[in-house]
Amino acid sequence: MTIPKNMTTPKKQKVPAWSWKEAPVDRKQPHIEVRYGDARDSEYEAWVPIALVGEPKRNSFPVQWLIDPSDSAHVEHARRVRKDLDFFLVQKGGQDPWAYTIQHCSTPANMYSITHWAYFPDGIGGERKSSRVVTMSAKEYEKAFGKKAKNKKGTKVIVR
Repeated sequence: MTIPKNMTTPKKQKVPAWSWKEAPVDRKQPHIEVRYGDARDSEYEAWVPIALVGEPKRNSFPVQWLIDPSDSAHVEHARRVRKDLDFFLVQKGGQDPWAYTIQHCSTPANMYSITHWAYFPDGIGGERKSSRVVTMSAKEYEKAFGKKAKNKKGTKVIVR
């Protein structure tokens, strides 16, 4: 089928190109902190702080490393975080990767990953918004969810 010359096809809405670059991030302003650690074995405070992500300017996110990414002790951490930075800030976020990444901070996927994202909307002195793992006894679990825990010791629950 051919389209008559006087008709036009709807144009796709162009998604802006996004990027990130190494630059300072003001912790007093809204920002995201990325940490590396296993949520099954330890709490947020024990995870290694790897990077800060600031609000984008002209479609580019400032990223400040909190570790030396070339240090042999942190090469794997930096590799994983770079992969996540590319995914969330450049590839996946669509029209508004900042909003998408903030939303990711509060998802169960954020806890299941080895890299964890936390949003500080009021800067470092304010509230941390992120999903968390809470360990509950079997009784606490039953009271909270109205059903028995899968084991008698209790269970870990991801909350937002």
